[in-house]
Amino acid sequence: MPIGEPRFNFTLAHEIAHFVLHRRIDRSIMKEKENQISDTSRQLILDQVQSNSPRDWLEYQANKFASSLLLPRFTVQQAVINKQSKMGVTRRIGTIFHDNQPDNMKDYHEIMNYLSGIYITSHAAIRLRLRELNILIENKLSNPYTGRGLSHVSGSLSSIFEDMVKKT
Repeated sequence: MPIGEPRFNFTLAHEIAHFVLHRRIDRSIMKEKENQISDTSRQLILDQVQSNSPRDWLEYQANKFASSLLLPRFTVQQAVINKQSKMGVTRRIGTIFHDNQPDNMKDYHEIMNYLSGIYITSHAAIRLRLRELNILIENKLSNPYTGRGLSHVSGSLSSIFEDMVKKT
């Protein structure tokens, strides 16, 4: 993992978090063979604790610390507002909607790329931080609108008309 890449930056901030937050922890609570904290890609999950084990809580804390360090609340909020202003967004500025509407999807990806360029961190880390800050509102539908009409509406209308024709 080359220095300066988004994944490297998050991993470095995560390890700094372990040093700052956990350097005085008794490693015997880890109940692992070598009593050491070593991260795998599974532990680098940002927004949830995998279990109630002490190790998972340490990983969760390190991830939250890293996310906050790399993506400070005020600057992230201001960066989103600035980008949306440049994009011509006028409604609900400061909030990003990630759903199945084509314009919202386009705006979401443009803002994510912009933030990734500023903060040099992964889209996953940015997405989770935006959710945590209540900037990102996600509402992905299982049957998305594709621009050709909602299939359930057209199906319902067809069956209504068929029933009407049968009754006449």
